[in-house]
Amino acid sequence: MGEDIELIAELTPSVGQVMADPGQLHQILMNLLVNARDAMPRGGKVVIKTIDIDVDADFIQSHPDFKTGSYVCLEVTDTGTGMSDEVKPHLFEPFYTTKEPGKGTGLGLATVYSIVQQSAGRIEVTSKLGEGATFRIYLPRVNTEQVVQSAGNAPTTACGSGTVLIVEDEDAVRRYICAVLEEGGYCVLQAATGSDALALSQHFQGTIDLVLTDLVLPQMNGRELVQKLTMARPFMKVLFMSGYTEEIIGSRGIISKDVAYLPKPFSPEELTAKLREALENSATAQGA
Repeated sequence: MGEDIELIAELTPSVGQVMADPGQLHQILMNLLVNARDAMPRGGKVVIKTIDIDVDADFIQSHPDFKTGSYVCLEVTDTGTGMSDEVKPHLFEPFYTTKEPGKGTGLGLATVYSIVQQSAGRIEVTSKLGEGATFRIYLPRVNTEQVVQSAGNAPTTACGSGTVLIVEDEDAVRRYICAVLEEGGYCVLQAATGSDALALSQHFQGTIDLVLTDLVLPQMNGRELVQKLTMARPFMKVLFMSGYTEEIIGSRGIISKDVAYLPKPFSPEELTAKLREALENSATAQGA
């Protein structure tokens, strides 16, 4: 989001549950946040809210597209440039964009709209030029029994094993990765900087099966860190991650194209799948 944007989460602890794909919900939120960021070139504030909504006859009078029932509302509000009344009707049209050429595909909000429709939900936008924008996603709320039945029919996720060293300077991202991998059965070591990772590796007596490191780190980059780590642990596997695309990473020669790479942002499923792939690969970190 950038250091000049304040991100605030106002989440209702007891908010209801919805029947939706976690990866798609992640995609909805990321597209809305990217849209908000681009609308605030000089910085600003983004507020993410969740709340339960009961749609009754009075609500439908001002929202004729809705059906009565219980919903969970995900709301994203920004203090950006806002949009005119002429722009709003076209927001969810594929390839429609108000951004400069090369700055946007016009598919972000179209994707959000499509996912919400597939989930039997609704989306509404309120905005005025110069006064920011608010996107509200309404998804049908389900009861606990439905969720339990669905979970009981879900395929079992394969558990991982081994020790993974995570090197990521963003605290929230590092906590997210640790939580996903620990839940997946991995032993997790973590460090915020390259020097911390080197010290941890030096004092850790066990085997470190893989290092998962961001390419851009303070003090030293991920590639330099891996080169130093493998001097003492030559058989350790490696998985790089970065917010840059794989094409940019390869074209700049930051890492070789045959090295395992995970682009940000990623879902828990994408993270664990790529991690298993890297661990099963016969190549070691020396190929970085």
